[in-house]
Amino acid sequence: MLFTSLAASSLYFLASAILALSPRELAKRHLFFPVRTRVYCTLPERIDGAILKHCQFRSRNKKGPLLHGAYIKKPGAKYVLLLHYGQGGNIAMNIGLARMALAAGQSVFTYDYRGYGMSYGEPSIEGLLDDGVAAHDYLVQDLKIPPSQLVQYGVSLGTGVACHVAEQRRSAAVILMSPYTSLKEASRDSLPFLRLYPDSMFPEVDMGAAPFMKKNRMTPVLIWHGGKDLVIRPENTKRLAKISRAPLTLYLEANLHHGDWSINEMSERVKLFVTGLNSEGPRKDAMIEKDYIEVGRRNSI
Repeated sequence: MLFTSLAASSLYFLASAILALSPRELAKRHLFFPVRTRVYCTLPERIDGAILKHCQFRSRNKKGPLLHGAYIKKPGAKYVLLLHYGQGGNIAMNIGLARMALAAGQSVFTYDYRGYGMSYGEPSIEGLLDDGVAAHDYLVQDLKIPPSQLVQYGVSLGTGVACHVAEQRRSAAVILMSPYTSLKEASRDSLPFLRLYPDSMFPEVDMGAAPFMKKNRMTPVLIWHGGKDLVIRPENTKRLAKISRAPLTLYLEANLHHGDWSINEMSERVKLFVTGLNSEGPRKDAMIEKDYIEVGRRNSI
């Protein structure tokens, strides 16, 4: 009787552990780290000579929550980089990403996902994808910025949002910093024990860069990834490079970790990238061009 009771208890705790460590439960607890605020006291009216204006918007179908954004307009800029930041913080805590765009000579629009910063609602995978499209539509329809002047700029978790927007809406280019093929693949790369779980135990809605990279034939893409990234393994970027069919510039830096880049270096690369963009679209012969630049390594990927 005692043995049966102990066995039943062991099975119960084992089942509880399996469920607690399931991909779906882990996603609920560890995918989003929003920092909410009622007001941005630390954001100045000017950043590096560019004027910052706050705004509010929601999705065109009016079903989504009210979102907060900040448009930082750089004098003389040709492009607006639509910043989709990572899994944590808010606009103020990710302002360094905006400074990189400004240092590259471009304007930037950054916004809080639902449940982040000053935006209403609660974060979800599907919600973040909708928020990204809503931000793009706001720039085009309300601020009257032509799609040919919009560059999707995704960082870490936000690279999945950026690629979703680029798949749904026309953009001049896409910049991805530490991208992943899909949440499912990225999580299995970082946490190998998740390979034991079937696909049905992962979140129903997935996101990542792979669908866009497979379909994209025209939009130029710039990718940066640290070779020692333990958060989003560089294997994700290597897989994306293999399936890419559009003009691709790749920086895979062997000795750097997740987000371990400098504003000065990255802004110069972005400046070089956007300078080569043609507002009328890439040249026909550029559709099969790929530039693999592995900083710190001689071997190709």
